[in-house]
Amino acid sequence: MESRIKDAFEELLRAKAETDMKQKIISELESEVKLRKETEQALIHEKEKAEEANRTKSQFLAMMSHELKTPLTAIKGYGQLLHNPPGNPANLAENKVKEIAEQIVFNSSHLQTMIDGILRFSQLESGKFTFHKEEFQINELAEYLDALINQQQQFSGAKFSMDIPERHLKLYTDKLSVQHIVVNLLMNATKFCKDGEISIKITRSGNDLLIEAKDTGIGIAESNLEKIFDAFYQVSHGNRRKYGGAGLGLSIVKKLTEELNGKIIVESKLDQGSRFEVLLPDVVRDKS
Repeated sequence: MESRIKDAFEELLRAKAETDMKQKIISELESEVKLRKETEQALIHEKEKAEEANRTKSQFLAMMSHELKTPLTAIKGYGQLLHNPPGNPANLAENKVKEIAEQIVFNSSHLQTMIDGILRFSQLESGKFTFHKEEFQINELAEYLDALINQQQQFSGAKFSMDIPERHLKLYTDKLSVQHIVVNLLMNATKFCKDGEISIKITRSGNDLLIEAKDTGIGIAESNLEKIFDAFYQVSHGNRRKYGGAGLGLSIVKKLTEELNGKIIVESKLDQGSRFEVLLPDVVRDKS
């Protein structure tokens, strides 16, 4: 009797051991299946990201081939007109020569802006952009903006205004970065506001610098506000050629603002215009 009980007990132990082993194997298999599924999902996600990156790259290259060709074609055409004018060269009036020269300057500047934007973005993405803090007067930035606005007014139907009440205010920060922030905000407004109003305002708030860019252009739908700072993004693919540009301006503004520990906010309504505000903390020094 005791022998049968002992055998039965040992059989139960063996059965339990087998059950435990089976459960362990099942658990390990379930973990392996789960891990494989997670790995597959991760690979699918990475594949989709790579495909999206390739599509973005292809779209960017196709867009830039057009964007670069447009000003180059204009420069070449106007240059040929000056070099070999139709009919009697003496008939090329002085005002016509001036108009041609202005078009060459404008298209050259447009081309340089796009190339500078691409180079600046590349440097920021690779971490090779060098920030150099220095003391300078805001008037230096104002004079640069004056010249840029005067140039844009020659070729835009928009009405420009600039408000910098304290031009002798001293700043201590990376001068080139601040210049790029303001210029890209201005050029973005110019691109999407062909015949409305564009304003740039630069003021202080304590030791912080406030940069505001407003326009009465086409505006941005609320659903697109989170995307406009993405590199190469433009609100409508159909508008790429209509409005031009590389789709890098606002991305550069955001990256530079963040590198300077600043904040950027945007308010916009479709068909009513946009307002961008950049706050750069603790960069204002006393007046000279």
